[in-house]
Amino acid sequence: QVRLFTNVDWKISTISSECSFKEPFPDLKISIVKEIVSTGGAVTLHDVVQYGAGIHLTPEQFHAVLQQHHHSDNNNEKKKELVLIDVRNTFEHAIGHFKDSIRPPLTTFSSFDAQFCDKFADKLKDKKVLMYCTGGIRCEKASVMLKKRGVKDVSQLSGGIHRYLDRYGASASASTGNSTICAKDNNLSSFFTGKNFVFDQRVVSHDTKEVVGNCIECQDPYDEISGARLCTVCRDLVLVCPQCVIK
Repeated sequence: QVRLFTNVDWKISTISSECSFKEPFPDLKISIVKEIVSTGGAVTLHDVVQYGAGIHLTPEQFHAVLQQHHHSDNNNEKKKELVLIDVRNTFEHAIGHFKDSIRPPLTTFSSFDAQFCDKFADKLKDKKVLMYCTGGIRCEKASVMLKKRGVKDVSQLSGGIHRYLDRYGASASASTGNSTICAKDNNLSSFFTGKNFVFDQRVVSHDTKEVVGNCIECQDPYDEISGARLCTVCRDLVLVCPQCVIK
């Protein structure tokens, strides 16, 4: 007997009583799709079976790798260079991300293979690659794309930013002007700065109150995502402050 969903990583979030809505997920919608996360056909079921996803790192393991990297001697030639990749869209990265992560110029995840892997996979073959996304789903496909192109050392954050912030909950010290993100355990420091974007009415989860984004027009600190502010060319969400919208 096959039991479905036994290994699903169920995530729990809370919403503030100050929110203007009661239910972030007011409706249940069931859709039949070819892919849970669209890759534009870049990853097939055969690819997933043949190449497999990257090594799944717990938040603690992921944190330890970043900690070792930040404290290591940059002149150590024997050690592989670490490349930390944010596989989310541009606007998601803009309001929150891991320190020193690179952001492929993506408006949709389906372009990750053509816009990033095709151009940079060869340069990553001798590197240690770490990747992350919101909840870990996109990494399942992104890691296959890189491994399919010959990148061997690929690891991914299991449970994504959500699980990492559950463990190393972020809170900015606004009163002191210190932008360091502090973990729930005061003996640990999180490597994630800003806010975690989510695709529902909450817009962000684990709100740190720290603003890392900037208005694309005036460059002032700003990180409020709005569906009313879109790029007129690519139709992607962009950060534009109210003052610049008026202009």
